[in-house]
This record gives sequence, structure tokens and C-alpha cells, in this order.
Amino acid sequence: MKRYILIIGMSFLLGETNYPGLLTWTNTPTMSLAGGGRLVFNAESDRLNPATLSYGKNRQFNGSLLQFPSEIRVESISFFSPKGKFNRSLSFRHQSFGVFQGYDDEANETEKYQSGETHITIAIAKKVENTPLRWGMSTTFLYSQLDEYSSTGLAFNAGSILDITPFGMAIGVNIENVGFILSPYTETKEKIPSQIAMSLSKKLAHLPLQIMLEALYDLQNEEVAISFSGIFKISNGIQLRLGTSSERINQNIKQSVSQSAMSGTGFGLDYSSHDYHIGIGSYFYGTGGWIHGVEFGGRF
Repeated sequence: MKRYILIIGMSFLLGETNYPGLLTWTNTPTMSLAGGGRLVFNAESDRLNPATLSYGKNRQFNGSLLQFPSEIRVESISFFSPKGKFNRSLSFRHQSFGVFQGYDDEANETEKYQSGETHITIAIAKKVENTPLRWGMSTTFLYSQLDEYSSTGLAFNAGSILDITPFGMAIGVNIENVGFILSPYTETKEKIPSQIAMSLSKKLAHLPLQIMLEALYDLQNEEVAISFSGIFKISNGIQLRLGTSSERINQNIKQSVSQSAMSGTGFGLDYSSHDYHIGIGSYFYGTGGWIHGVEFGGRF
């Protein structure tokens, strides 16, 4: 009984899917770009398009905290190293689904309990010498707990990027969360939420602006989502990130004009110096309120 109450609650906020942590944003830039950014190097590159890790040049770490509605919280820390033949990363992510009231089979209240997911991801990436091609791949071990039920599994991500440098453009394609369950919650067969994405980015010639258009196909639900986002370099290491997606149609709460306009939209601000960076961001999830995040990272 408790397990099904929990799944219903998570499905309302995160969509009707198993292992929602694999689809949940864990990094402030991705959230600010409304789920975009598959052609930008950041701490979430390993679980989006791992090929973007090949853009990294310095060894660094990154920590992030995102607060969702309904007491859902995501914490992550990642480490990146460009040494050797491959660029490599190691990431730890934990998503807490919050505190839930327990019930027995007769709907009587019992003790409260917590549930969540933990992911450990390793990734490699490389630019193919003397070509405009980049590739990357990652493997995620996931542990999910729903009250007294638990499950483990493996998910694989892979992607490639074609740099079209003379035009300031890049094209990417990647597949996310292809894998299998090692041990299910129960005897019921669960599926990992797999996706395919295609991305296009363009750096404008006369403005310090990079715009990105991305299409994401959900293999489980057979649905397509499109995001449009941009990164505007202001000055002195300051970047403004903005993004919106077709999810705004589903999230439109049809109340005030301002709320309808903001639905499905993210924005954020980042500051980077030579040795460290810090960023903040928010996303308006029309049917469920705001998501806020903060991150900090630096060289080591």
C-alpha cells in the first residue's frame, strides 16, 4: 500500500515513469536551460551527452543542490580530469523524494518514511584527432529505495558531436539511459526510461550568445519534447542562461498572464574566475511551483 501511494505522488510531479531520478535535473545550468545544454560542457555532461566532456581542459570538481516542490531535493558532486588519452569524470548523485506518511493495508496511519535514489556515474570522452568529431560514453549504477522496497540497475549513455567551426555551429546526437535492472522492487518487471536526443547549437557572430535547439524522444512513452535555450556572456566571467521547452504546454496552469508566460521556463546566472565558479538558477514548473538551485566548483 505505501509503495503505490509513493509512486502516485512522484508520478504527479516527475511524470509517469519508473526510476524518475534518471530523468531529474541534477545541475543548475541544465535546470536554467529548461533541460537543454547537451552541447555545453558542465557537471551534467556525463548523463546527457558525454561527448561534451571532451571540451573540458582543466581538472575540476563541482557540487550542486536543487530544491524541488514537495520536499524533493537533489544533491550531487562530480570530479573531472582531462589527463591521459581520455577526459574522465566521476559523479555521485542523490535524490530524496521527501518524507511520506505511511499507511497499513486498512489505511491506518503508521510511521513516516523516506525514499530516494542514488546514482554513481563514470564517463570517458575524446576528440578524434584531425577530425571535427567527438564521442563519449558513461555508465551509471543506480540504487532506488521506495520505503522497504529497493532496486538496483545499470544505465548507459553515449553520444557524439560534430563541430562545424567555420560557422560556429555544432550538431550532436545521444542516447540516454539504455540499460537493465539488476534487482527489481518486486516481481513486476520495471523499465528504465530511455531517451534519444538530437541537438543543434550556434554561436552568433556579432553577439556573445550561444543558442541551442534540442529535440528529445521518450522511448518509453513515445513522446517528443523540444527545448530552446541560450547562454549570454555578459562580461568578466558572468553568464546569463535562459531556456524554455514544449513542456510549458503541459505545465500551463491557465491562471494569470505572467504565470502562463513563465511556465516551463528556466533562468540562471553564473560567475566564473580562473580557479572557481558559482551559479544560481530557477525553473517555474507551472503545475507544481518553483525549482531552485545553487552550485559551486573549482580547480583542484
